[in-house]
Amino acid sequence: VDTWLEYKVLSQSIDNNQSTVRVILYSQATFDSSTAHTVTRQFGYVQIGSDQQYYTMTGGYDFDNYKLNKFADHTFTVSHNADGTKTVTIKGAWSDSGWSSFITGGSASASVSLPTIPQYAKANISLGSRTETSLTVNWSTDQTIDYLWYSTNGGTNYTALGSVNATSGSFTITGLTA
Repeated sequence: VDTWLEYKVLSQSIDNNQSTVRVILYSQATFDSSTAHTVTRQFGYVQIGSDQQYYTMTGGYDFDNYKLNKFADHTFTVSHNADGTKTVTIKGAWSDSGWSSFITGGSASASVSLPTIPQYAKANISLGSRTETSLTVNWSTDQTIDYLWYSTNGGTNYTALGSVNATSGSFTITGLTA
């Protein structure tokens, strides 16, 4: 039999710097066989890093006519590195607890790089100068930002300053009332 893992990134959270990843362990005969086992004695597991999830099959397995068998299926929450990257080792295995000397189980593993989660820039903002109708704001960030906006009403509306492609700068807001 061939045994393999399938994984899919279901979602990513920028705010939590985490991915939700589903891992499934499959096995399938490589030739037509009449190997089936309906007693619930075999188990499978899937794993990301040290988080391992076990499953006991309730319906047994059947490799007749190249049938595909799912031995384990779990959704994991994976925390990313501070820069949004993450490489994980996914593993899975299944075994039969003594029914067959022909098929005893299968396993698979792989190193997987998850899609990088974009990170928010951390900004430092200070007041440069001010008058009754204007103020100058100095800013810097820990990474290059592409675009800059500001709000004068607590975030209800924003004014775009346009493309900046920089890590620091300043801008002046005019038309203010005392």
